[in-house]
Amino acid sequence: MSVSDSHRRGVVSLHPLDVHDLDCGGCEGGCCGRKRIAIPEDLWLVIQEFKKGLEAYHKAKLASCEVFKLLEPWLCQALGRVPRRPVTIKGFEEMLSRDLMFKPQYMLGRVAMAPDPGIAWRFLYLGLKSWFLGVHRMVNRQPITSDKAYVERFLAWLGVRNPYDWAWVLRNALRDGVVVKVEHAQGYRYTQDIVSFRLNWVEDCPGWPWGDLIDAAGHVPVVLLILTRYLQCLGVRSFVDYLRVARAREPPTRGSSEE
Repeated sequence: MSVSDSHRRGVVSLHPLDVHDLDCGGCEGGCCGRKRIAIPEDLWLVIQEFKKGLEAYHKAKLASCEVFKLLEPWLCQALGRVPRRPVTIKGFEEMLSRDLMFKPQYMLGRVAMAPDPGIAWRFLYLGLKSWFLGVHRMVNRQPITSDKAYVERFLAWLGVRNPYDWAWVLRNALRDGVVVKVEHAQGYRYTQDIVSFRLNWVEDCPGWPWGDLIDAAGHVPVVLLILTRYLQCLGVRSFVDYLRVARAREPPTRGSSEE
C-alpha cells in the first residue's frame, strides 16, 4: 500500500525498522519456527551476499530461507530484540513519548512507591530496557547486543555491584526527602509521577556539572547517572551507607536540644 493510498484511508502505516519480509514456506520447519519472518534490511543485505557466495561455490541456486537456516542458531537469538510490527503515526508518537521522553518520570515514581528491593529493581530494569529498545526503533537500527547485556554494562560503568541494593537506595532517597527532594506531577491520574528532583547537598560535590534541580524528563540512563553519581559523591555506595548519610544530614527534630 502506498503512502498516498494510506493518506486517503486516513492512516499512515510504517515499520519502526526497515525490514525484508522473508517467506519461509519453502523450507521445512520455517525460519525460527515461523512461516514468515521480518529481517532488518541491513541484515538482509548481508544474507544476500552470503547467498551469492554459496551459490557460486556450489554452482546451484539456493532459496533465501535455506541460507537463513544455516545461520539460524545465531540469527534466531538476535532477531526480535526490537519490535518490528507495523504501527500508526499515533503509535510511533506514543512510543517516543512513553519510552524516551517521559519514561524516567513514571519509572522513578514507581521506584519510590516500591514495597521491596525486588520490585524497585524491576522498575529500574524495565525503564532501561524500554529506553534501549525505543532508541533503536527511533534511529531505525537493530541492536548488536541484548537489552540484558546493555543493562549489565551500564551498571558496571556506574560501579553498581548489587542492583537490588542500588534500587533500594534510590527508592529511599526519592522517598524520604533528606538528600533528594522530589516534585510530583499534579493531576488525578498521574500524581505519583516524579517530574523533577532537587539535590539537597550538591554543594558538597566540588565541580558538580548538573546543578541542583534536575528535570526528570529525558533519557533514563542520564537521570539514573545523575542520581547515582550524586549519592556516590556523598559517600553512598550501599543501603547501609545511605542510612548513615541520611541520619547524619537529617535536620534535628523540633524540640530537641543541642548538646
